[in-house]
Amino acid sequence: MRLTLKSKLIAAFAVLIALTGAIVYTAFLGFSQASAKLDHLANNSSEQVRLSMVLVDSLRQSDVILSEHILASEESEMDALETELMSLRAERAEAVATIDALMQIPAEKEALAQLATRMAELDTISDEVLAMSRQVTNDKALDLSLESRDDTANILATMLRLNTLASEAALANASELGLEIAEVEQHLAHAGIAERDALLTPGADVEALREEWTAQMAELDEHMANLVTEIGFVGRADMDILRENLDAYRTRAVQIFDLAKVDSFGQATVLLVEHADPLMDDIIKGFIDLVDTNRADMADVMAEATAEATNHTRFLTVIASAAILIGILAAGWMSLTLSRGL
Repeated sequence: MRLTLKSKLIAAFAVLIALTGAIVYTAFLGFSQASAKLDHLANNSSEQVRLSMVLVDSLRQSDVILSEHILASEESEMDALETELMSLRAERAEAVATIDALMQIPAEKEALAQLATRMAELDTISDEVLAMSRQVTNDKALDLSLESRDDTANILATMLRLNTLASEAALANASELGLEIAEVEQHLAHAGIAERDALLTPGADVEALREEWTAQMAELDEHMANLVTEIGFVGRADMDILRENLDAYRTRAVQIFDLAKVDSFGQATVLLVEHADPLMDDIIKGFIDLVDTNRADMADVMAEATAEATNHTRFLTVIASAAILIGILAAGWMSLTLSRGL
């Protein structure tokens, strides 16, 4: 069958149009796949990395806030710190929800759920730290401690006056009186050490120190009774002052021991250091692992996109070369046909 010139032209143009369409389709497909890879990087992996780092930073800020709350001395300062902490918690909840929506692998979703559970445990421990920290302000404890030291100074000053009075009065039992005064001072000093350790030492055994203080004060009372006998009527006025000072000291010391049981320097600090901080470190490590996983995923996606782009470029080169070759052959064919017709 002989083709007419019109049929040959139509066939040639049809082939060129088909090749052009194949080139356009291949280019469009390649760009679409590359765009999908880039969207995955921009909207998924990179966003998960960003939000994971937001969570890590939020957890570290929360740790600082808890430490500052323990050391805070004003209610207004505690209120401001708690408001900031609650804001960080809301930020973390939103970030976790967004990461969960972006995740597509079940194993990663399960790992994220475990981290969310551990953050809930951390929030519970943090609330306990806040509650303990609020039960006593450091200013109140410090004021009591300073007042207790003033009481002790007054007691020692009165004891000195009694000793001087006994020497000036040339009492026959002045030496025994001096020994009793020295015993009272010694037991008072040991009682003061137990009191300050209970208040200022984190994790101190407050009840054991209270028992030590009670034992020292019992010994002190025995020597006070001996002192009353030894001093007689000479130092009655100073003895009355001494009793008042000792009563004031006892009252404040008991308050200090009561405060020390819930003091922010003690239980709250131990709870933060031994429970909250290790848990927080584990959670932070989990999110850093998530960041590393997403960065590795980003590297894989980039490698895949680069490989696909290279393959599409080669394919387009082949198709374009074939189109040019076919165009040249078609042009030669039509030229030969026209020359024969002429």
